[in-house]
Amino acid sequence: MKTIFIKDIIEAKYGSNIEIFGWIKSKRVLGGIAFLDIVDSTGEIEINLKKEILGSKLFLQASKITEESAVKISGILENNKRKNKKQISAHKFEIINEAKLKITPLPRSDFDIFSPSLTDHILTNKHLFLRNPKIISIIKLKSILFEIIRDYFRSQKFVEVNTPIITQSTLYEDDATFSVDYFGVKTYLSQCAGLYLGAAVPALEKVYTITPAFRAQPSRSPRHNPEFYHAKAQIAFCDLDEIMKFTENMIYYCGINFIKLGEEELKNLNIDLNITKIKPPYPKITYTEALKILKKRGVLLKWGKSLNEMSEKIIGEEFKKPVFITGMPRKVEPFPYALDPKNSKITMTADLLAPDGYGEILGVAEFIYNFNEILERFGETDKHKQNERFKWYIDLMQYGNVPHSGFGLGIERLLRWFIKLPHVRDAFAFPRLYHRFPYP
Repeated sequence: MKTIFIKDIIEAKYGSNIEIFGWIKSKRVLGGIAFLDIVDSTGEIEINLKKEILGSKLFLQASKITEESAVKISGILENNKRKNKKQISAHKFEIINEAKLKITPLPRSDFDIFSPSLTDHILTNKHLFLRNPKIISIIKLKSILFEIIRDYFRSQKFVEVNTPIITQSTLYEDDATFSVDYFGVKTYLSQCAGLYLGAAVPALEKVYTITPAFRAQPSRSPRHNPEFYHAKAQIAFCDLDEIMKFTENMIYYCGINFIKLGEEELKNLNIDLNITKIKPPYPKITYTEALKILKKRGVLLKWGKSLNEMSEKIIGEEFKKPVFITGMPRKVEPFPYALDPKNSKITMTADLLAPDGYGEILGVAEFIYNFNEILERFGETDKHKQNERFKWYIDLMQYGNVPHSGFGLGIERLLRWFIKLPHVRDAFAFPRLYHRFPYP
């Protein structure tokens, strides 16, 4: 097993005997000397291979080696005074696996990974382009963000609950997700873990999950993917105002620690995250007020309709910080969410829109805990025709259920906003898109 990485080698003393495993990023051959730039997951270092030391046969192999070939090299760590950096003078050279495929641009070369002219090419060959330094930074930053979110929940004494991916209990319409044959029974890939977290609230009070979610939406929007990761949480004895405050504090915590832990990768992507845009409190407007803003900008949206991408972008431009839109219409919010006791046409919900045109990144809601109210809202949907699929959730309303609130955060949407990605697909190592066959 490899135990020493390039980062460790760079920190070693000059003159140390070095054994390095890595990949060829680039090469140059000048007479009897070959210069190889070797990379691994931690860094890059130059290797000097001399014909007089390696011998003619090995030197010929080294001079003809293709980029992205995997190699093992042994040598002496030296200081290149002219370049003011460390290098290795090799005395052994071994090809582990030669790269024989021809792909351009070379994955580790300096090019614009977000260029529209390369989008299809990169998506088709994502398994190879994962080696690109900027894509590597995005993957690392996503890993860091997962870690930060979990750390925040742990600091607030939450318990992580694993919820099912295969379910009969869809939150939205059945045709808005993907069906699965489960031993002869039609089931679905989970759209949302909220119902299952609701069952865990009376047991654990503060619960969360980070889980894949699936939406079969025929959308090419830069903020939609059929498969994504949801960070969901619910808190007992918590109302809408309290859950909004909780989420804005969480976003701020994520931002501060993202800058700290992701400093190197943010620098590689040339991203300067403005923490003042993330600092709470966040402004709050009602859904009706949002429609008035849109009207002033020449966009007429009928009351009761969901805000589309363009509407969210316009509203986001009105504020320098994320903004909560409260009081979402009853017609557009699913049955588990409570109605406003002062106005039954709206729900006790809110969406958080990121500024700079990145749109909705999370939604918060108070959940129904009353038996009669859940039956009323349940009856508004087609789900009442298949009551047996949801009986277990309705049982909760008659078994000591309590007021509770929760939220759902699209992790890739948050990452997209933080690092200014053109499309949410760029936040995935292997994105699944509406208009593309799931390959690779």
